[in-house]
Amino acid sequence: MSIIKLAGQAADFSEDPNITILNILKNGWPAGGASGDAELKIHSVTNPTGVLIGTAWWSGSPYYQVHVRPVDEDVKLKTLGYSRWRYFDSHDVHIFAKGGSGKDKLWKLEKEVMKQLMLKVEAPGTGISWMSVDGPREVPEEDVRSEVYHSVTHVVLCYHKIRE
Repeated sequence: MSIIKLAGQAADFSEDPNITILNILKNGWPAGGASGDAELKIHSVTNPTGVLIGTAWWSGSPYYQVHVRPVDEDVKLKTLGYSRWRYFDSHDVHIFAKGGSGKDKLWKLEKEVMKQLMLKVEAPGTGISWMSVDGPREVPEEDVRSEVYHSVTHVVLCYHKIRE
């Protein structure tokens, strides 16, 4: 019986590639906060106003959030022969900041997200060959009075699967 697995690995992914990106951000986030800003330390039970890093969507609280979401499109697949395929798997990292200093906080969050991702472009996770990072780009809000600032960084993971 044939199996499809990640090239160079014993099996296919054991976790969603979206979670791989999430873990890159969470595990690399500096203890002192993004750009040394103590308000931008990672969210926790002891720091409930910190930066929430997750896979959901802007919830309004806390004021600073980063969410990794798969892009609503098919994973691009290229056949490389009878038993090998290359995948391009797209994800967006949504960055949100709210409040009077939201624009400055958004910039600091963007800078930190880019740093963490760029440090891992050549080896993002088990079975992933590389990733490309594009952005950030600011997303205009419909209600300018809301003081919610939002930007998106686009990430593409490249990996190969083989039939054995």
